[in-house]
Amino acid sequence: MVISGKVAHLDPERPLAELKRIAQVPEALVEFQNFCEYLHKISGKDLAQVQRYAADLWDYWQPDGQYELFFRRLERIRAISDRTRVFFSLHFEQRFNDVVARARERGIRQVFDMRRVDHFEFCQDAFLKREIGTLLRGG
Repeated sequence: MVISGKVAHLDPERPLAELKRIAQVPEALVEFQNFCEYLHKISGKDLAQVQRYAADLWDYWQPDGQYELFFRRLERIRAISDRTRVFFSLHFEQRFNDVVARARERGIRQVFDMRRVDHFEFCQDAFLKREIGTLLRGG
């Protein structure tokens, strides 16, 4: 969401300057690599369209530490499937216990798990295939 927020508010008249500014946000090397990889992917696309999509995501998101919309969406999904699992990356580790505690207050249990990968590794085919395969096997 950090990248989406920055892209949602970029100045389309100065795309190169804006993308360079966004590339300065990360504080760790792996984050910088992920940001650059993402920025490289979107830089070849219609940035106005990417910006609109990012703005839609940004407007749909709640501020950090607020989870009401997330829980409502999760409850709608769980009404359809009792095999719902939510995995968090290492980037969410500091907030994980808070989310689990608030979920328990709502009666949501045994849904959340932490994965020792960064956010962008969740998007890799091998990771997704392994996790979905495990879920489908009931493990």
